[in-house]
Amino acid sequence: MSKFSKMIDNPKQFVIDSWLVQKVIGKGFVNNRSNVNVRPLFEGEALESKSSTKPNTKSSTKPNTKSVNPLNVFLEIDSSGYVFVPWIASHGDKLIKQIQNEIDTNIYPLNLNENISSTEIRRSINRYSKLHPDEFRKSVMSVLARNKNKIKAVLLTLDWVTPMRLIASVCNELEIKTILIPHEGVFADQKKYYKDISTDVDTPISDFILCWGEQQADIFIDRGYPKERLAVVGSPKLAYYSNYSPKISRSDFFKILSLDENIFTMLFVCQPLDSQYQVKAARDTQRQIIKDLISYSVNKNAQLIIRKPPSGDRVLNKEVEDLISSLSNVVIDYFPNYAVQPEEAVAHSSVVLSINSTMLFEALLSNTPAISTKYIEFSQQWSHLNLPAPSTLEQLHNELNDLRGNSSQYWNKITFEWAKRQLSCGTFDYDIVIQNIKNILDNKLEWVGLQSKPVYETDYFIANKRFNISFNNKLTNSNKFLPQMLGVKEIKPHSALGTTLSADTFLNWGISETKSKCLQKNEARKLGKQLIYVEDGFLRSKDIGLSGETGLSIILDSKTAYYDASKPSQLEDLLNSKNTLTFKQIGRAKKLIHDITQYRLSKYNHAPDVQLEIGGSGTKKILLIDQRYGDMSVEAGLANPKSFQKMLLTAINDYPEYEILIKRHPDAMSGGKRSYFDDKNIGFTKGMERVHLIDYEVNPHSLFDLVEKVFCVTSGMGFEALLRGKEVHTFGMPFYAGWGLTQDILTCSRRTMQRNIQDVFHYSYIVLSRYVNPISHKGGEIENVIEYLGNKE
Repeated sequence: MSKFSKMIDNPKQFVIDSWLVQKVIGKGFVNNRSNVNVRPLFEGEALESKSSTKPNTKSSTKPNTKSVNPLNVFLEIDSSGYVFVPWIASHGDKLIKQIQNEIDTNIYPLNLNENISSTEIRRSINRYSKLHPDEFRKSVMSVLARNKNKIKAVLLTLDWVTPMRLIASVCNELEIKTILIPHEGVFADQKKYYKDISTDVDTPISDFILCWGEQQADIFIDRGYPKERLAVVGSPKLAYYSNYSPKISRSDFFKILSLDENIFTMLFVCQPLDSQYQVKAARDTQRQIIKDLISYSVNKNAQLIIRKPPSGDRVLNKEVEDLISSLSNVVIDYFPNYAVQPEEAVAHSSVVLSINSTMLFEALLSNTPAISTKYIEFSQQWSHLNLPAPSTLEQLHNELNDLRGNSSQYWNKITFEWAKRQLSCGTFDYDIVIQNIKNILDNKLEWVGLQSKPVYETDYFIANKRFNISFNNKLTNSNKFLPQMLGVKEIKPHSALGTTLSADTFLNWGISETKSKCLQKNEARKLGKQLIYVEDGFLRSKDIGLSGETGLSIILDSKTAYYDASKPSQLEDLLNSKNTLTFKQIGRAKKLIHDITQYRLSKYNHAPDVQLEIGGSGTKKILLIDQRYGDMSVEAGLANPKSFQKMLLTAINDYPEYEILIKRHPDAMSGGKRSYFDDKNIGFTKGMERVHLIDYEVNPHSLFDLVEKVFCVTSGMGFEALLRGKEVHTFGMPFYAGWGLTQDILTCSRRTMQRNIQDVFHYSYIVLSRYVNPISHKGGEIENVIEYLGNKE
């Protein structure tokens, strides 16, 4: 029985009898020969045993993620420097260490566990971060907060996987800059690149990205990442191959692998094939490719090195392993104890083959021929390079034969021009790529927009890198343009699978306390995520909201609803600040107010705009504005049903010379809802000749034409009256009250600033509001909505 077979029967049994491996490199590999070093299998990858004996599950060392916290976060910083998060040793970690070796700067590891190189530990941490994201967040935040003042920035090589996503989010909370240096490029389906299949995260949230080339930059920009936060620096991973000189001699390389240096040697790079393919079918296909290469090696006097992926996925099976165990010219190099580094394997092999590994391109940069074994159909980049892509055994063997017969013909077909632009910064010169990165880390490249900016200075969501939004409800026709208005591609209902983990922002419609809203608010708090409140905008639509017509505008607030006077809102903070408008902002506000009043626009714009004759032609008039019963703006505006009664009685008793017009709320007239001025509450006015009930649809401006004063509780129509220059009295505390523009029954001690109409309009209608272009159905400006609603044809 061979040692490989013994190892299959008992994964814990292995033999070290190759002095050369220990002397030259000290790492293990699997081979069929009697003098090989067979490494122990890592946990989770044990091969199927020929023995019927079942493993002793009681002695299993696998962490129980439901009860055991695998985190042991630690960070040791001597002096100011960068921090990186180790994750996959042979990918991202290797890249950062490579940069550290080339650049004279301190880069300290933020370790999540002392055994992070273990695949099982890494998977355990990944699972734990999804099951207990709040606990993960606290563990990381505690360590980073203690070292915050020494950290220039945190370097990440990916931020789509949940642990890294949470770390990037924690850094955002602590105002620690994050720089993404991707460790992998785009070599298959671009739609699936940089995408977490469990959460659908596909857009970085790091503050800045050092892209390989134009391809990565275009993908991230298309997904909503701000262009000014990107820099194309080239790929240190790829450029390293173009500048690489083997550290191991050719003779020693083949001695390590117990192969013959004089025989044609194929290196096949296995892939997990778990993110951009149908996993089972793709892995079955990959095994078939390996069988075909084994067939070639047996029949054509060739050797085959099979390099398993660093992810630790079990991509082979017992059938293939047994086949290899009977051969002397086929070896398997295993993670984590690879016998040789990938650069050495590429440099000394005659040809590199893979379905789609980046090592294909790395081979070309190292002047080693490469072949893409495209046995399955997928979107790939190799056609730009004219790389051979056989899809059958016959084609594969023919390509190998042609290569062995005339290698110069192979190289005559290969072109690098596309790759220089798309996969790098126009060159694969290693020194240039490293210098580009150094310039940024040395702050020679200006950091554009990396500090969080308040909402009134820039677009809130783009400025704060929040792309994935969890909504406490489902999108319906009435709010279907919400993604466009927020500048995102998709909004997921909070109940959707993985939404909590993938969400960078939580969105609540309104402030009413429902079970789903309370749950979402609690999760946002535990995860340190921003909760945004959204309401219909001030220029909503032509028809009323209850009709189901799609809204054209919204207003956002990061603290509470804009109409909530029980606590400071973001709108209130803006108006209460010492900020002053620029001449340009004042001019725009005046122009928009003019257009709104000229077009006679309101929140809803369905009602007839007609000339009314109500009461005496020469008498002064007061307009009283009704509201829908139970409207949250009433209670949040410090009012109640008695406020409406007080408003009515004040108009009747204190203004005997005025005729009174009572405007019933449109939802009560055509939406089937109650209002505060229903027949019961105003019944006593039916005998009063100077009281007139407007219980029919009419444009608010038709009523403004008739009156000198407008009484309201918290209605937005009161602000529209201010835009028309009317004297407005408030009996609650609406968003426009307390600033010196209205005569108020109530007071709000927090509101201390005096504001003019342009100030209030600017912050409410422009800064905190978002619009959709009604024609293109893309994100738009208030001007687009005014033009659309103002077109009466």
